[in-house]
Amino acid sequence: MFEQEFIEGQVIADAFCGVGAIIVTAAKKLGCNVIANDLNPDAVKYAEANAERNLIPNEKFHVECGDARDFIRSLGTKGKTLPDHLILNYPLDSCFFFGSIAMVAKQRQC
Repeated sequence: MFEQEFIEGQVIADAFCGVGAIIVTAAKKLGCNVIANDLNPDAVKYAEANAERNLIPNEKFHVECGDARDFIRSLGTKGKTLPDHLILNYPLDSCFFFGSIAMVAKQRQC
């Protein structure tokens, strides 16, 4: 998946990162820059620990704890980079977050 979807150095955002399985692998294998989020504070701690354990520099890996809609809406604002990819690895309810994505796209149009 990683080599087929991501290009070295791209910015990857993950709205439901959990313990960071996808984003840690993307950062480690391809040197991607990661901005991520999870609502569960324990998951955020484990994602950070996984990044550290895999020797991913802090400047390439940022995880926050909060609501996914707020995270998605903040992409490209407040000094955050607009990502090349947005991962919504929450199979049951990802479709409920499409409105936030559409809002971001509409606000960022040139």
